[in-house]
Amino acid sequence: MTFVPPISWGTAGPITPSGPAILAGVQQDYNISYNVTFNFNLNTPQGQLTSSLAAAINNSYQTVIYFSTQFDPQFAQGRSQDAIARINFLTRLPAEPTVIEVECLGSGATLPAGPTQYASVYDSSGNIYQCTEAGTLPPGGGTITLSFACLTPGPIAVPSSVQIYQNISGWDTATVIGGTVGNNAESSQQFELRRQQSIASNAVNSNTAMLGTLLSNVPGVLDAYVVDNPSSAPATIGGISIPANTLYIAVTGGSSAAIALAIWQKKPPGIPLYSRNNTQVVSDPIPAFSPPVPQYTITWETPKSLQIYFLVTLFNGPNIPSNAQTLIAAAIVSSFNGLNSGAEFIGSIVGTTLTVSSVISGTIGPGQLISGANVVPGTTIYQEITGQGNAGTYQVSLAQTVPSTTIASSPANNVPSPPRARIGSTILGAQYVTVVAILGAWALIESIQVGSNNAASAVVVGSISGTTLNVTAVTSGILAVGQFISGGDSNGTIAAAVQIISLGTGAGGIGTYILNQTLTIAGATFTGTRNIANQITASVVTGLIGIGDVIAGVGIPTGTTITGFISGVSGGAGVYSTSLDTTASSAAVTCGVSITSCAVDNESVSLNINQEPEITAANVIVQIG
Repeated sequence: MTFVPPISWGTAGPITPSGPAILAGVQQDYNISYNVTFNFNLNTPQGQLTSSLAAAINNSYQTVIYFSTQFDPQFAQGRSQDAIARINFLTRLPAEPTVIEVECLGSGATLPAGPTQYASVYDSSGNIYQCTEAGTLPPGGGTITLSFACLTPGPIAVPSSVQIYQNISGWDTATVIGGTVGNNAESSQQFELRRQQSIASNAVNSNTAMLGTLLSNVPGVLDAYVVDNPSSAPATIGGISIPANTLYIAVTGGSSAAIALAIWQKKPPGIPLYSRNNTQVVSDPIPAFSPPVPQYTITWETPKSLQIYFLVTLFNGPNIPSNAQTLIAAAIVSSFNGLNSGAEFIGSIVGTTLTVSSVISGTIGPGQLISGANVVPGTTIYQEITGQGNAGTYQVSLAQTVPSTTIASSPANNVPSPPRARIGSTILGAQYVTVVAILGAWALIESIQVGSNNAASAVVVGSISGTTLNVTAVTSGILAVGQFISGGDSNGTIAAAVQIISLGTGAGGIGTYILNQTLTIAGATFTGTRNIANQITASVVTGLIGIGDVIAGVGIPTGTTITGFISGVSGGAGVYSTSLDTTASSAAVTCGVSITSCAVDNESVSLNINQEPEITAANVIVQIG
């Protein structure tokens, strides 16, 4: 017989008695067993023995409680969660690499994508990215856009620029035009969400089934969007026009073959697919067919990236740290990329430096609360040093010494983080108030505003040399200090987070403006003569002509652009195709890059369903109100 209260079992599961109740029961057992009334102060042997025994019993009870929760998918972790998922024939996804979209310029070169040879690029940090789908550059010169995946899996930031890693004859330049940050191995929360989505993938003839299959069953897929237009007329859905009675699918990441097969297996027979940049032929794998095996053309879209900008305004106060910009930017970027759901990793702490040797699952981010053997309760991750959500170093809020051990991180104070910014989503500035506020009492927020090119402030034509933007024509809107600019042509793309910091000779229109970064986005002048319909011959060229450039001059309709290089010297004298026919005859032609600016002054940003949101720390501006 014992007076220690047992676990009780109710409709909600097991309920453990409190620690003091367990200790009181152990003490009563001692008194009865020895037929005395003990002094149980902790400085006595019996006090130490009963306290230790009560703690051991309480730990045993907690173990029972823990394992009883592991039968519930909402709470299951580790091997228990893996076992539940296997019922749905799922296994936890490993880390996925960052995927970037690269505009490749050259003439006639074939860029391979395996199995033994890959076209590759590298960034300023030494990360190497391999081409995931082969492509061939136009014989006469021009560009193609291909996907490249980082060889190092995990959430590596999308680089602003890359260089060709191994030279391929006919491949001249590589320009990053977008990308999607990778993931570490799935956390418990992410795995459970995918398990729920996978249930929908068992169905057919529904958009949910298609989306569940792409997100859950296709390796390497980072994001997807599925919608149909069931009407008998074209309809604008999510910012793009979709033809009547067609199915639209956007996918980021994954191999073309695997994506096409998944779409073919789930799409309703006879329903047309609408897309503008991906086509793959799928052969019916059913062995019952005799040659020739039926083949189907599958189309989908790889979304273009859309830079999202944040402006965080803080109330002035004496305790704002000098690195507030860095802290806030890191917290917003981590949350934006869905990296604040928590992680499990192996790490050690010396002083305020947390060194992570490996990540078991999830992603590490600023503001997360950490726990583990010998970790001081209440310790949070203050900022990233070298980690970027993966193995590396981080600064924590409390100084301590912790030997290498398993550490778990989770959102501080159980505050939910905004969902990862996705294709076609709406991003609210207010969603990120808590993300910033948990950094400390100093983070008193006056407002958080957002912006993107979907709400453009101006569209102009010009060129950039050094830190000077020279605007030669205005298509719409007004330029202003503080606006971010983007754009480019086949010769170069404006890097992320380029901002107008002061006026030169311009006052919103034609003139010069000073930028926060040094760039070269060349314009050109030349003598132009119509060759045949929609072609122009350029001679006496000064500067560099690029595909996508806007041209102007006598006999050239407003808004005419260079659409391709045909012959001659690419970027110099030669024949180019144009978007509109011209009547130019030895005309003086100006050639400039189309540039879009946006202000960060909106409460929300809505993405089209062919846009993938992207952000860097430089996209986040912090000011004191």
